[in-house]
Amino acid sequence: MTLEEAQKRKEIIGDTIIDKDIEYRVTIIPERGKDFEDFINSYLDVSDKLELAKGCSVNQEFNLCGLWTDGINILKTKVQ
Repeated sequence: MTLEEAQKRKEIIGDTIIDKDIEYRVTIIPERGKDFEDFINSYLDVSDKLELAKGCSVNQEFNLCGLWTDGINILKTKVQ
């Protein structure tokens, strides 16, 4: 989906979701697997996650997912 579509969908879903008693932050991520890997590699070091996603996405296509971190580990879950 485009960035605009992802932003509209995130507005509907909200900022957080709960899955298996873990609160995840709904995050716009790059669609391509390699781009997502680049995104995750910089995730903890960058405060503006949307700009990071835009910079990592080669094809400018995006998805939504739930991300949780304890400052070291990062968990990902699907967003319906």
